[in-house]
Amino acid sequence: IMIKLNKKEKEFLLSWLSDDLYIVKRDIKRHQDNEEIIEELKPKENIFSSIIKKLNNDTKEKKNGK
Repeated sequence: IMIKLNKKEKEFLLSWLSDDLYIVKRDIKRHQDNEEIIEELKPKENIFSSIIKKLNNDTKEKKNGK
């Protein structure tokens, strides 16, 4: 699926996802002794990180003219 976002939309989405990633990482640290919670949070951490990476790569490619 290809979605076209303007610069403000992309910045908003990156900020929102970054905030959510920060919260998940903080929760992982806070609940490090509870394996059940960690198993629930780890996939979210991976998804947020992956989307952020893709959005950042797309931005870099556009700056480099690709």
